Amino acid sequence: MQIKKLRITIIVILSIVIGFGLARASIFDNFKVAGLWGLIAFITIVIGIFDVIYKKRNSKLPGIALTILTIAFIVSIPIRKHYWNKKTKTCEIAINQLDTYNKQNGNYPDSLNSLKLGIDLSEINYSTDSSKQTFYISYSVDGWHTERYDSKNREWTGGD
Repeated sequence: MQIKKLRITIIVILSIVIGFGLARASIFDNFKVAGLWGLIAFITIVIGIFDVIYKKRNSKLPGIALTILTIAFIVSIPIRKHYWNKKTKTCEIAINQLDTYNKQNGNYPDSLNSLKLGIDLSEINYSTDSSKQTFYISYSVDGWHTERYDSKNREWTGGD
């Protein structure tokens, strides 16, 4: 009984750690892991069929691996959403400061660093038009999709 609890605890902890990794990975890396998950699921089903026919229990290890990856995918969803919301909130802070800067100076700055916001801007892209009357802020959602804010239209658009 004690070993079974330990095994379950290890599976859950390993799943959570892998889930955090998947949440920070690009969508392409997640595709690779999903392919691995599909392969393990196929192997588990095939071994399970042979287990039923020959009355053995060989599908235990692939079943555990499948369980770990499934839990990891489930855990990664809210974590990924948290990182996405964090980037959006960072952009909203920058947008408010940019509007204040524009009201005071009549144009937008060359870079976000000149605002001295005190927040991490490493994943945020910023640009202005040539007259510095319009700015654009964007960030990568998952390595493929982006969210982009246009100050002229005052709206977010998503895309590839």
